[in-house]
Amino acid sequence: LIKFEFKIEANERRSRLEIRPVAMTQQDTGVIMPDDKAPAPDVLRITSDASVDLTVGGEHLIEGEMRIPITNAPFLSYGVLVREVPLDSNNNEDVEGAQVGVRFVTQYLLRVDVDVLGNKGDSLSELKVVDGSLVPTEGRCQGRVWVENPTDTAMEFSIDCQLLRNDSQSVG
Repeated sequence: LIKFEFKIEANERRSRLEIRPVAMTQQDTGVIMPDDKAPAPDVLRITSDASVDLTVGGEHLIEGEMRIPITNAPFLSYGVLVREVPLDSNNNEDVEGAQVGVRFVTQYLLRVDVDVLGNKGDSLSELKVVDGSLVPTEGRCQGRVWVENPTDTAMEFSIDCQLLRNDSQSVG
């Protein structure tokens, strides 16, 4: 087991923290988001309270542990979602008539990333290049590639490539 912790502090307002493990997904833009459609990872467990009320200046230590699954993956990544809900301190009992209010809820996706040394990442060969294109970006050519990962293993990778003409002559 690997133990982890994150320290959260309420700076300007009282708030309630709701904490839970979540699966993650990566959008086409590269942004990593919580994936509410996928089940939460069973290898991640929060050992501190799942719901906490914080006062202004108050702190909470999110503690948890992660069990490393048996896998050939060289990289593992899991998420902890922290939803911060402001606690209203206004007492509006003496106000008459209709009222309108907005309450902002902030979410933080905390990542637990692990590099597994000594694994060669056999599942890397299962990655599939689905599509690719060259797009102009700020006067330069940029490659945009969509890669599908059919495995249950999170992976980080980079691609080195060489542009070839149809006659197999290198152009860059």
